[in-house]
Amino acid sequence: MVKVIKCPHCEFDGEHKLLRVWKFRWWGSYLYECPRCNGRFRYYVDPSGRRKNFIIKAGKKRELAVPA
Repeated sequence: MVKVIKCPHCEFDGEHKLLRVWKFRWWGSYLYECPRCNGRFRYYVDPSGRRKNFIIKAGKKRELAVPA
């Protein structure tokens, strides 16, 4: 079973851009960016990937650069 990750900023549940992967103690940590709102968030998963996981907003949403 694959868990769908929702953006905590805009609730988008499609494909997100993976920016970084690291270990935080025993947690697998992933930094994602939402393609719809450019919001960044962290996704944490326990080592087995089955018990606990959670999402934390990472800073403010980034504004899109508007060409002049």
